Amino acid sequence: MDAADFGEILKYWLFLFAAIISEVTATSSLKASDGFIKLLPSIIVVVGYALSFYFLSLVLKVIPIGIVRCLGRVGDCLAGVGGLAGI
Repeated sequence: MDAADFGEILKYWLFLFAAIISEVTATSSLKASDGFIKLLPSIIVVVGYALSFYFLSLVLKVIPIGIVRCLGRVGDCLAGVGGLAGI
């Protein structure tokens, strides 16, 4: 594997990281949106999920779905633990 291949693969792993972060951010903002009544948290939810789906669509062209789902759930669990701990 040469440097160009590594850079290309790394790009998709960064896209996966961005998808996980945007999904966790959107999910964390759901409660603050108060049933989509409060404007700013509602915008964060919609934009966060839109970004998550966009990055996920890019990632699934290269990385197998099983790996993507596994790492996504791990990210969700870590965010949940962080939320419970008050981080």
